[in-house]
Amino acid sequence: MILHNIKSTWRSFMRYKGFTAINLAGLTLALTGCLFIGLFVWDELKFDKFHQDADRVFRIYTRSTDDQGQSLMAVTSPMLATVLKNEFPEVESTLRIMKIYDHQLFEVNQTQQYEGNGIFAEPGFFEMFTLPLIAATSDSVLKDPLSIIISSDLAFKYFGTENALGKTIMINKSPLKVAGILDKISPHFHLNISYILPFANLSRNWNPSRMENWIWQQFNTYVKLKPHTTPDIVENKLQLLVKERAHPITKESGFTYVPYLQPLPEIHLTSAGFEWDIIVPGNMVYIKALVTIAIFVLIIACFNFVNLATARALRRAKEVGVRKTVGAERTQLILQFVSESVVVALIAICSASLVTYLGLPALNSFTGKNIIFDPLTNPSLAGLLLGFGIVVGIVAGIYPAVLMSGFRPVHVLKGIFHAGPYSFEWLRKGMVVVQFTLSVLLIVCSMIVYRQVQYMQAKDLGFNKDQLIFFPMRGDHMSRNHETFKN
Repeated sequence: MILHNIKSTWRSFMRYKGFTAINLAGLTLALTGCLFIGLFVWDELKFDKFHQDADRVFRIYTRSTDDQGQSLMAVTSPMLATVLKNEFPEVESTLRIMKIYDHQLFEVNQTQQYEGNGIFAEPGFFEMFTLPLIAATSDSVLKDPLSIIISSDLAFKYFGTENALGKTIMINKSPLKVAGILDKISPHFHLNISYILPFANLSRNWNPSRMENWIWQQFNTYVKLKPHTTPDIVENKLQLLVKERAHPITKESGFTYVPYLQPLPEIHLTSAGFEWDIIVPGNMVYIKALVTIAIFVLIIACFNFVNLATARALRRAKEVGVRKTVGAERTQLILQFVSESVVVALIAICSASLVTYLGLPALNSFTGKNIIFDPLTNPSLAGLLLGFGIVVGIVAGIYPAVLMSGFRPVHVLKGIFHAGPYSFEWLRKGMVVVQFTLSVLLIVCSMIVYRQVQYMQAKDLGFNKDQLIFFPMRGDHMSRNHETFKN
C-alpha cells in the first residue's frame, strides 16, 4: 500500500507539474518566514534560563510616583537589599550591582584604551548568576577592593595569549590586580559585561550610613528566594514594609515607590519602558507580534494550498471515479491524497530549511545575534521540522482529500461533478475570505510600519545632528578651563 501511494504521488506530481511547483513555492516561502521568525523568537525566549536556580532568582524594580506621574524604575535604594537579607527569612541571598556609566581608561604597557560595559558588584555575584569564571581563588573574588574581573576579550586585548590572572591593569592611573576572567559569557545573559569591580572599591570612601538611604535610587537589586517560597508573599511583605518605612521619608522629597519582584528569565523581555535600566533590551510585544505574523503567513499558505487543490479536484474527478469503480475505498483515497499533501509539505520544509540556513548570516547581521541552525547535526531540531512538515501537510490536505474522495463514480462518469454531502462549499469560500483578509491586513500593517520608520528617519529635529559631538570632560583641568578648551 505504501509503495503504491508513493508511485501514485510521483505520477500526480509529474502530471500536474505547474500545480506542484506553485504549491511548493508558496509553502516554501511561508515556511521560510516562519523558520526565521521561530529562530529569532526561540533565541529571545532562551535568555537567563541557563542559570542554576533561575526560577528562584528575581530582580527588584519599582513603580515610582511623583508630581509628573508614574514611571517604572530598574534601580532601587540600597536599603532594599539590606532589609531583605536581614528581616526576610524567605530570602537566601541578595545582590547589589551598580552600572559604571563613564568609560574608564585601561592601560597595560603601551596599550591604552577607554572601556565601557563595567559594573560594581557585591561578592555574591557569581552565586546569583551561573557564569563561567576562571579564578585563582574563587573564595576571594570581588572581595579585594584593588582587584578586577575582566572578560576573555579584554584579557586577550591587553595580555594576548599570556595568562592574565594576577597581572596588573592601570585603570584611571590606579593599579588593579586581575582576580578573575569571565570566559565566554552566554549571549543569553541579560547583562552586557566587559569587566567587574568589587563593591568594596566603590564604597571604601563612603560613610556606611550612606547605604541606609531609602531615597537614593541607583542600584540594581537581585534576590534569591529559598526553595518552595511563594514570590507573591515576599513581594507583598516587601511592599508593606516600604510603605511603612520608606514612604514617610521619600514623601519629603516629593515621590514614593512600590517594589515588585521580576523573575530572572523574564527580565530581558518584560523590561520595556524601564528607566535607568542596564540590561540587553528585548520586548515581549514584538515577540507576540512576530508570532502572530508567522501564524498568519502559515494560515495564508495552507489556505492557498487548499484552494488550489480544490480547484484541481474537477480535473481529478474521473481518476477518483475509476479508482472507486475498481474497488478503492474512500479511506484509501483520503490516505492517498493526504499523503500527496504531506510529501509536498516535507519537500517544502526541506527547501525552507536550506533557504533558512543560507540566509541565517544575514539575519544574524541584522539582529546582532549568533543564532545557529543546523538540523543535520541536531536530531531534536530535525525531528521537530519533520513533525512540523507532517502536521502542515495533514492540515492543508485533509479538506481536499475529503472533497475529492466524496465524488460518486456514477455521477463522475456521466460528467456530473458533485461531492455530495462532503462538499463543504461554505468552508472553501470562507477560507478564501480569510486568506484575502489576512493578506490585506499584513500588507496594511507593513505599509504603516514602513511609513512610521520613514517618518522617524526623515523628521526634522530642529538641529543638524551630523555636526554635533558628545564627549565627557575628564579631570579638573578640563573643567577649570572650559572656555579655553571649547575655543
